[in-house]
Amino acid sequence: MDLMADFLSKMSNYEKEIELEWLVVYRIKDVPTCQVTSSPKEKIHEIRIHPWVLYNFDFFLPSVLHELCHCKLAEIIDPLFSRAAFPKKYLLKAKERNEIFVYLDYATKHIDIWVNELRNQYWPEITLLDHQTLLYSLERMIKENKSSQIFNFEGIFSIAFSLAEEKKYPQLKKVPSITSLFKFFPDHLQFFISKISEFLESLPPLSYEKEKDLKLLESSTQKFCQLLMFPITPYIEFDEKEGFYLWKIKEIEEDF
Repeated sequence: MDLMADFLSKMSNYEKEIELEWLVVYRIKDVPTCQVTSSPKEKIHEIRIHPWVLYNFDFFLPSVLHELCHCKLAEIIDPLFSRAAFPKKYLLKAKERNEIFVYLDYATKHIDIWVNELRNQYWPEITLLDHQTLLYSLERMIKENKSSQIFNFEGIFSIAFSLAEEKKYPQLKKVPSITSLFKFFPDHLQFFISKISEFLESLPPLSYEKEKDLKLLESSTQKFCQLLMFPITPYIEFDEKEGFYLWKIKEIEEDF
Protein backbone atom coordinates (compact mmCIF):
# COMPACT_ATOMS: atom_id res chain seq x y z
CA MET A 1 0.00 0.00 0.00
CA ASP A 2 1.42 3.43 -0.94
CA LEU A 3 1.74 6.23 1.61
CA MET A 4 -1.34 8.17 0.51
CA ALA A 5 -3.55 5.08 0.43
CA ASP A 6 -2.32 4.10 3.90
CA PHE A 7 -2.99 7.64 5.16
CA LEU A 8 -6.53 7.67 3.73
CA SER A 9 -7.29 4.27 5.23
CA LYS A 10 -6.23 5.42 8.69
CA MET A 11 -8.08 8.73 8.44
CA SER A 12 -11.26 7.01 7.31
CA ASN A 13 -11.41 5.25 10.67
CA TYR A 14 -11.01 8.55 12.55
CA GLU A 15 -13.69 10.20 10.38
CA LYS A 16 -16.13 7.43 11.28
CA GLU A 17 -15.25 7.68 14.95
CA ILE A 18 -16.01 11.40 15.04
CA GLU A 19 -19.14 10.84 12.90
CA LEU A 20 -18.52 13.41 10.20
CA GLU A 21 -21.38 13.70 7.70
CA TRP A 22 -19.75 15.79 4.98
CA LEU A 23 -17.19 14.47 2.51
CA VAL A 24 -13.56 14.94 3.57
CA VAL A 25 -11.01 15.48 0.80
CA TYR A 26 -7.27 15.48 1.47
CA ARG A 27 -4.87 17.32 -0.83
CA ILE A 28 -1.08 17.39 -0.75
CA LYS A 29 -0.03 21.04 -0.66
CA ASP A 30 2.94 23.14 0.41
CA VAL A 31 1.32 24.29 3.66
CA PRO A 32 2.60 24.38 7.26
CA THR A 33 1.55 20.87 8.34
CA CYS A 34 -2.28 21.06 7.85
CA GLN A 35 -5.02 23.53 6.93
CA VAL A 36 -8.76 23.06 6.53
CA THR A 37 -11.57 24.80 4.68
CA SER A 38 -15.20 23.73 5.02
CA SER A 39 -17.71 24.52 2.29
CA PRO A 40 -21.32 24.47 3.53
CA LYS A 41 -22.73 24.74 -0.01
CA GLU A 42 -21.00 21.61 -1.27
CA LYS A 43 -20.82 20.00 2.19
CA ILE A 44 -17.14 19.25 1.67
CA HIS A 45 -14.17 19.61 4.00
CA GLU A 46 -10.85 20.12 2.22
CA ILE A 47 -7.83 19.32 4.39
CA ARG A 48 -4.52 20.34 2.86
CA ILE A 49 -1.53 18.47 4.23
CA HIS A 50 2.20 18.88 3.73
CA PRO A 51 3.90 15.81 2.17
CA TRP A 52 5.91 15.20 5.35
CA VAL A 53 2.66 14.28 7.15
CA LEU A 54 2.54 11.10 5.05
CA TYR A 55 6.09 10.17 6.00
CA ASN A 56 5.64 10.67 9.75
CA PHE A 57 1.97 10.00 10.39
CA ASP A 58 2.22 9.33 14.13
CA PHE A 59 4.17 12.53 14.80
CA PHE A 60 1.64 14.70 12.95
CA LEU A 61 -1.47 12.80 14.02
CA PRO A 62 -2.45 15.42 16.66
CA SER A 63 -2.43 18.11 13.96
CA VAL A 64 -4.51 16.10 11.50
CA LEU A 65 -7.07 15.13 14.15
CA HIS A 66 -7.19 18.78 15.18
CA GLU A 67 -8.32 19.62 11.64
CA LEU A 68 -10.95 16.87 11.77
CA CYS A 69 -12.36 18.50 14.90
CA HIS A 70 -12.52 21.83 13.06
CA CYS A 71 -14.64 19.93 10.52
CA LYS A 72 -16.92 18.57 13.23
CA LEU A 73 -17.49 22.04 14.73
CA ALA A 74 -18.21 23.37 11.23
CA GLU A 75 -20.95 20.77 10.83
CA ILE A 76 -22.58 20.98 14.24
CA ILE A 77 -22.20 24.74 14.87
CA ASP A 78 -21.02 26.80 11.90
CA PRO A 79 -18.28 26.72 9.22
CA LEU A 80 -16.71 29.82 10.80
CA PHE A 81 -15.31 27.38 13.36
CA SER A 82 -13.37 25.79 10.52
CA ARG A 83 -11.94 28.84 8.77
CA ALA A 84 -12.78 32.55 8.48
CA ALA A 85 -15.04 33.44 5.55
CA PHE A 86 -15.78 36.89 4.13
CA PRO A 87 -18.17 38.53 1.63
CA LYS A 88 -17.00 38.03 -1.97
CA LYS A 89 -16.58 41.80 -2.39
CA TYR A 90 -13.67 41.62 0.07
CA LEU A 91 -11.61 39.98 -2.70
CA LEU A 92 -11.34 43.46 -4.21
CA LYS A 93 -9.42 44.55 -1.11
CA ALA A 94 -7.34 41.39 -0.61
CA LYS A 95 -4.04 42.84 -1.82
CA GLU A 96 -4.57 46.44 -0.78
CA ARG A 97 -5.67 45.60 2.79
CA ASN A 98 -3.92 42.24 3.25
CA GLU A 99 -2.69 43.07 6.75
CA ILE A 100 -6.30 43.30 7.98
CA PHE A 101 -6.99 39.72 6.89
CA VAL A 102 -3.78 38.61 8.59
CA TYR A 103 -4.91 40.31 11.81
CA LEU A 104 -8.23 38.45 11.78
CA ASP A 105 -6.52 35.16 11.01
CA TYR A 106 -4.37 35.57 14.12
CA ALA A 107 -7.25 36.92 16.22
CA THR A 108 -9.34 33.80 15.56
CA LYS A 109 -6.56 31.38 16.54
CA HIS A 110 -8.18 30.98 19.95
CA ILE A 111 -10.83 28.80 18.28
CA ASP A 112 -8.22 26.06 18.71
CA ILE A 113 -8.93 25.90 22.45
CA TRP A 114 -12.46 24.66 21.64
CA VAL A 115 -11.25 22.45 18.81
CA ASN A 116 -8.89 20.68 21.17
CA GLU A 117 -11.59 20.36 23.84
CA LEU A 118 -13.55 18.34 21.31
CA ARG A 119 -10.47 16.36 20.28
CA ASN A 120 -9.81 15.57 23.93
CA GLN A 121 -13.34 14.19 24.31
CA TYR A 122 -12.67 11.67 21.55
CA TRP A 123 -8.96 11.02 21.97
CA PRO A 124 -7.53 12.19 25.33
CA GLU A 125 -4.28 10.37 24.61
CA ILE A 126 -3.74 12.71 21.64
CA THR A 127 -3.75 15.71 23.98
CA LEU A 128 -0.77 14.18 25.76
CA LEU A 129 0.97 13.32 22.48
CA ASP A 130 0.43 16.85 21.18
CA HIS A 131 2.04 18.36 24.27
CA GLN A 132 4.98 15.94 24.09
CA THR A 133 5.47 16.73 20.40
CA LEU A 134 5.58 20.47 21.05
CA LEU A 135 8.07 20.05 23.91
CA TYR A 136 10.29 17.88 21.73
CA SER A 137 10.18 20.39 18.85
CA LEU A 138 10.93 23.38 21.09
CA GLU A 139 13.82 21.63 22.83
CA ARG A 140 15.32 20.68 19.48
CA MET A 141 15.04 24.22 18.10
CA ILE A 142 16.60 25.68 21.26
CA LYS A 143 19.53 23.25 21.00
CA GLU A 144 19.99 24.15 17.33
CA ASN A 145 19.80 27.90 18.08
CA LYS A 146 16.72 28.33 15.90
CA SER A 147 14.93 30.71 18.25
CA SER A 148 13.59 32.74 15.30
CA GLN A 149 11.33 29.76 14.54
CA ILE A 150 9.96 29.90 18.09
CA PHE A 151 9.56 33.61 18.66
CA ASN A 152 7.14 34.35 15.83
CA PHE A 153 3.40 34.63 16.44
CA GLU A 154 2.70 31.01 15.58
CA GLY A 155 5.37 29.80 17.98
CA ILE A 156 4.34 32.13 20.78
CA PHE A 157 0.70 31.14 20.39
CA SER A 158 1.55 27.42 20.46
CA ILE A 159 3.45 27.89 23.72
CA ALA A 160 0.65 29.97 25.29
CA PHE A 161 -1.88 27.42 24.14
CA SER A 162 0.08 24.57 25.70
CA LEU A 163 0.44 26.53 28.94
CA ALA A 164 -3.34 27.04 29.11
CA GLU A 165 -4.02 23.37 28.39
CA GLU A 166 -1.65 22.23 31.15
CA LYS A 167 -4.12 23.64 33.67
CA LYS A 168 -7.06 22.08 31.87
CA TYR A 169 -6.15 18.44 31.27
CA PRO A 170 -4.96 16.12 34.09
CA GLN A 171 -2.99 13.85 31.74
CA LEU A 172 -0.54 16.68 31.04
CA LYS A 173 0.75 16.44 34.60
CA LYS A 174 2.60 13.31 33.43
CA VAL A 175 5.08 15.34 31.36
CA PRO A 176 7.29 18.39 32.06
CA SER A 177 5.59 21.77 31.98
CA ILE A 178 6.19 24.08 29.06
CA THR A 179 7.42 26.56 31.68
CA SER A 180 10.58 24.43 32.01
CA LEU A 181 11.73 26.15 28.82
CA PHE A 182 10.91 29.69 29.94
CA LYS A 183 14.50 30.26 31.07
CA PHE A 184 15.41 30.39 27.38
CA PHE A 185 12.80 33.07 26.61
CA PRO A 186 13.27 36.85 27.00
CA ASP A 187 11.29 38.37 29.87
CA HIS A 188 8.97 40.36 27.61
CA LEU A 189 8.03 37.20 25.69
CA GLN A 190 7.34 35.31 28.91
CA PHE A 191 4.98 38.13 29.89
CA PHE A 192 3.27 38.12 26.47
CA ILE A 193 2.88 34.33 26.50
CA SER A 194 1.37 34.49 30.00
CA LYS A 195 -1.14 37.16 28.92
CA ILE A 196 -2.29 35.09 25.93
CA SER A 197 -2.49 31.98 28.10
CA GLU A 198 -4.64 33.80 30.66
CA PHE A 199 -6.99 34.89 27.88
CA LEU A 200 -7.27 31.31 26.60
CA GLU A 201 -7.97 30.04 30.12
CA SER A 202 -10.78 32.58 30.49
CA LEU A 203 -12.73 31.26 27.49
CA PRO A 204 -15.93 29.42 28.46
CA PRO A 205 -16.76 26.09 26.82
CA LEU A 206 -18.97 26.01 23.76
CA SER A 207 -22.70 25.47 24.29
CA TYR A 208 -23.10 23.76 20.89
CA GLU A 209 -25.95 26.14 20.17
CA LYS A 210 -25.31 28.04 16.95
CA GLU A 211 -26.43 31.54 17.91
CA LYS A 212 -24.80 31.48 21.36
CA ASP A 213 -21.52 30.13 20.06
CA LEU A 214 -21.32 32.60 17.17
CA LYS A 215 -21.85 35.41 19.69
CA LEU A 216 -19.09 33.93 21.84
CA LEU A 217 -16.79 33.65 18.82
CA GLU A 218 -17.47 37.27 17.87
CA SER A 219 -16.97 38.75 21.35
CA SER A 220 -13.87 36.67 22.14
CA THR A 221 -12.28 37.60 18.82
CA GLN A 222 -12.89 41.27 19.52
CA LYS A 223 -11.29 40.88 22.97
CA PHE A 224 -8.32 39.04 21.49
CA CYS A 225 -7.87 41.87 18.96
CA GLN A 226 -7.68 44.32 21.85
CA LEU A 227 -5.17 42.16 23.72
CA LEU A 228 -2.99 41.85 20.61
CA MET A 229 -3.50 45.56 19.82
CA PHE A 230 -4.79 44.83 16.33
CA PRO A 231 -6.44 47.94 14.78
CA ILE A 232 -9.52 46.16 13.45
CA THR A 233 -13.15 45.76 14.50
CA PRO A 234 -14.41 42.38 13.29
CA TYR A 235 -17.99 41.21 13.67
CA ILE A 236 -20.13 38.30 12.46
CA GLU A 237 -23.22 38.90 10.36
CA PHE A 238 -25.58 36.75 8.32
CA ASP A 239 -25.06 37.54 4.65
CA GLU A 240 -28.31 37.34 2.67
CA LYS A 241 -26.51 37.01 -0.68
CA GLU A 242 -24.25 34.19 0.44
CA GLY A 243 -26.80 32.57 2.71
CA PHE A 244 -24.27 32.05 5.51
CA TYR A 245 -22.74 33.80 8.48
CA LEU A 246 -19.57 35.65 7.48
CA TRP A 247 -16.90 37.73 9.11
CA LYS A 248 -17.09 41.44 8.34
CA ILE A 249 -14.55 44.07 9.30
CA LYS A 250 -15.61 47.63 10.01
CA GLU A 251 -12.43 49.11 8.54
CA ILE A 252 -13.04 47.36 5.21
CA GLU A 253 -16.79 47.99 5.13
CA GLU A 254 -16.00 51.71 5.34
CA ASP A 255 -14.10 51.43 2.04
CA PHE A 256 -17.22 50.44 0.09
